[in-house]
Amino acid sequence: MILAAELRIGNLLDYNTHSFIVTSLSKNKVEAEPLGDATNAASAKIKLEYVTLSEEWMKLLAGNETGYLTISSLERSSNSSDLITLSTIECYLHEDGFLRVCAYEYDKQPNGSTNISDDVITLGYSHITFVHQLQNLYFDLSGKELPLPLPDREIPSN
Repeated sequence: MILAAELRIGNLLDYNTHSFIVTSLSKNKVEAEPLGDATNAASAKIKLEYVTLSEEWMKLLAGNETGYLTISSLERSSNSSDLITLSTIECYLHEDGFLRVCAYEYDKQPNGSTNISDDVITLGYSHITFVHQLQNLYFDLSGKELPLPLPDREIPSN
């Protein structure tokens, strides 16, 4: 059962192997439009499902074959040296099924090489099992919407 309280406008849902984007929310109603091809639109009430977060979805949302999604990346320079510090938050779907979120910093040397710091923080989120939950986490950590795949890309089915 879909709970409107868990959703935000723009979250992805699934129906009969087709992905839909939430367009409107109220206490007892969730409205969604098809992602990509409008021929998948339903004219009657349909039972939408959450989209299961899978390795295929992680690769699609990350835009790479590793499935590592960069949530935030910040570059800052120091007044005391030529080093540039890069702070990055990434996430990936671990083989144990937990979504891992890693935050780390590394120094970029003037020659372009990098040294990763020992201060790496990794958190495992066992409760994030659906794409809409990843979208919400991405928004919470970055303040931006997670870019959705282009309609011409193949969308994984549940």
